[in-house]
Amino acid sequence: IEFVVLDYETYASEYQNAENTDKVHGIELSMHYNPLTTLGFTANYTFIESDDLDLFRLSKHKFNAVIDYNFNSKLNLSFDFQHNSKRTSPFLNDEMTANRILDAYTLCNFNSSYKISKERIKLFLNIHNVFNVDYEELYGFTTLGRNIQLGLQINL
Repeated sequence: IEFVVLDYETYASEYQNAENTDKVHGIELSMHYNPLTTLGFTANYTFIESDDLDLFRLSKHKFNAVIDYNFNSKLNLSFDFQHNSKRTSPFLNDEMTANRILDAYTLCNFNSSYKISKERIKLFLNIHNVFNVDYEELYGFTTLGRNIQLGLQINL
């Protein structure tokens, strides 16, 4: 897969299958563990690297972890953690040669839900980017700071 600019006036671009063969190697590891019926841990790690090409917007190292706890049949709380290492982002200048290195970042999120009725109604509260981290996923575009979602889910 390679990153291709389709229109040099608008810089419209996309990923396409590469015509040549480049080597990319990596590893993915994941685990899930329930020490109690009410408590779960999930984690995964991804490493990806290439000697031949820039892997635009892909972190060489990515790590995710989730702690999930069910207090009872109605109340669930979870905390998740995501770390992305620095990555290269294309930045198209007049010579089409510039790239930017985006800083590594770590996000933490809190999620909770309470079942008001067993099958139909659930109240939820989610806090994304708990520590209000300033980060970039894509060069030149802002990302959300801390944000809170409060809602009611009704299944008909």
